[in-house]
Amino acid sequence: MRALLAHQSGTRHMDRLLWRLRSHIRSQNLPRPNTITLSDIGPAVAVDYGVGEGRLRLRNLMAWIPGLSGVSLRWVLWPSGYLAVILSTRMGAATMEISAGADIRELGGSMEYQRHAAFGHLAGHVMPTEVVSPVTETSLNAVLGTRNTRAGVAA
Repeated sequence: MRALLAHQSGTRHMDRLLWRLRSHIRSQNLPRPNTITLSDIGPAVAVDYGVGEGRLRLRNLMAWIPGLSGVSLRWVLWPSGYLAVILSTRMGAATMEISAGADIRELGGSMEYQRHAAFGHLAGHVMPTEVVSPVTETSLNAVLGTRNTRAGVAA
């Protein structure tokens, strides 16, 4: 009986979390993500923009910022030249991460490969590979070449 009650309670919690996420997406007129993953461990929500043109994927991630509080941003550059950006925040009791990325060359940057290291050059930033670093909204806007507005964000 306890296991059934725990399962029902967990299911209700996940239903509330999904309802809150869907309500936020609709009320803020946010672009539809490619993938949403919910976990009752934590609990946690992962939202991913993994399809489409790289600059648009990053703009879709940036569209979430005005409607959230306590946002932190990180980025990591992989040796392939793929730049991943992760936005972290809280949604009620859940941790939420939104991710998007693009090839650094698609964003106007370049890669430099040395004997034992690789670096990316993007909008005045020299980025070592495989190092997760904090990034500001201002820096991301400079990379995108735009201010963070909802205009131009495709759903």
